Amino acid sequence: PYLIMQANHSGRYSNPGNKPAPMIAYRHPILEQYRAADDSCIVTDDYLKGLEEKFGEAAALAKEAGFDAVDIKSCHGYLLAELASAYNRPGEYGGSFENRFRLLKNGIRAAKVYEDDSFMVTARIGIYDGYAYPWGFGVSPESGMTPDLTEPIRLVRDLHNELGLNMVNLTMGNPYATTHVTRPFDFGKYEPDEHPFVGLSRMIHGIGAVKKAVPEMTVWASAPTYLRAYADLFSAGAVEQGLCDGMLFGRMAFADPDFANEIVKNGRIDPKRVCLTCGKCGDLIRAHKPTGCVIRDSKTFMPFYKEFLEIKKTQPANFRG
Repeated sequence: PYLIMQANHSGRYSNPGNKPAPMIAYRHPILEQYRAADDSCIVTDDYLKGLEEKFGEAAALAKEAGFDAVDIKSCHGYLLAELASAYNRPGEYGGSFENRFRLLKNGIRAAKVYEDDSFMVTARIGIYDGYAYPWGFGVSPESGMTPDLTEPIRLVRDLHNELGLNMVNLTMGNPYATTHVTRPFDFGKYEPDEHPFVGLSRMIHGIGAVKKAVPEMTVWASAPTYLRAYADLFSAGAVEQGLCDGMLFGRMAFADPDFANEIVKNGRIDPKRVCLTCGKCGDLIRAHKPTGCVIRDSKTFMPFYKEFLEIKKTQPANFRG
């Protein structure tokens, strides 16, 4: 396997000792419905400056530990992704395009010091948050909730041309607040106002627009799992149509860890082992529990899920969204 360590700052979702301790780029009235924060939670420019070298340190540790790559994460509502929409933040890390991506770019530069033939630096980039301007990235003041990929395309082009990144994964949304944008589902904590196919279409065509604008970048797409036994055909079609170079699976890998080998051996995914998009694996991750499919391997993971339910009773703020 090709092992990539994800280097992330949890930002608004920081949870030391399983206690919410948000660190935010700016006040966000929508997200504060899910995770309370006030002005004291806004990180300073000096703090952000200090983080830049931390990504280099993380890359060095990942390389020493034997990983094949490190992934600098800027998506899903975490700190670097929140900076992407910090249009109204003052100082060196807000306002202009260059300021909003200063930490991401400098963090990648710090990590690239450790890159060689056996170790790669890559990134996971959110290209659309699901909120209207000025609360979300991937929209313009005029576009409302409709994606405007001008800045995401510019960012991916910069990552390739300026920083020498050759590979990225692209995604959308915030799994804590706009879960249906990140990973369309049938069963979740709320009922979306759109069919999951709408989310799938937005995801793959948005990623495809970036790929076609920056064809020299190797682009991995996201969120195929909702299509279950047809996710392999969806992925093959997306590659064939030039919308991406490959597809990354998350939930499916928990439900059926052998799904990729099944495609090689049998030509298709086993329909009896596919993910049912219930979201319970995500609950286990946020509860810091061993994570797998509660449905397909209930003997192993149902006890951990029951522990999660008990924790949730006493710490409900940790598991909103």
